[in-house]
Amino acid sequence: MRASLALERQIKETTKRALVQEHREEERALDKARRLTANVQLEVIASKRKAASDHAAADVARRVMAKEEKAAKAYSVWLQTVYPAEHAARMNATIKSFSDAALSQHRDAIENLRAMGIFNRWITIPELWEPDFTILHKFGTLANFDDKFATAARRVVRCSPQLAIFIANHTAYKRPFYRARS
Repeated sequence: MRASLALERQIKETTKRALVQEHREEERALDKARRLTANVQLEVIASKRKAASDHAAADVARRVMAKEEKAAKAYSVWLQTVYPAEHAARMNATIKSFSDAALSQHRDAIENLRAMGIFNRWITIPELWEPDFTILHKFGTLANFDDKFATAARRVVRCSPQLAIFIANHTAYKRPFYRARS
């Protein structure tokens, strides 16, 4: 009987140990599942934060690029409209500041260069920027000097309204300005 009680007690303890062990393993598995779930949730949160950060960075980059494009457009418009008139006015003011002797000497030097044929050659100047024809008016036309037999169409000369006004007001060249834009 003692042996059977000891055996029964041993079975109960072994069963209890097995149940405790199973319970511990279940708790470990549950803890592991909780950690995995928490890690997945942290990864999802990190992924959402990264996506939001990337979106914000892309939005900032778009705004900066739009601002740069707007500034480049404004500079291009200024370069094609205001600058030529300002430059012509500065050149005119410089020439007007010459004394009579200096002006006569300047005119003689230009006349000597013209007599030598310096101004007879055709100089091709590359385009420094892409012209915006929507802000430039047709000013006149020139013969195409590359065409020996004059069969090609004349080249259209365009300028800004500001430069056209300067030319009309400060030079001997007169023509009706601001006809239909082309």
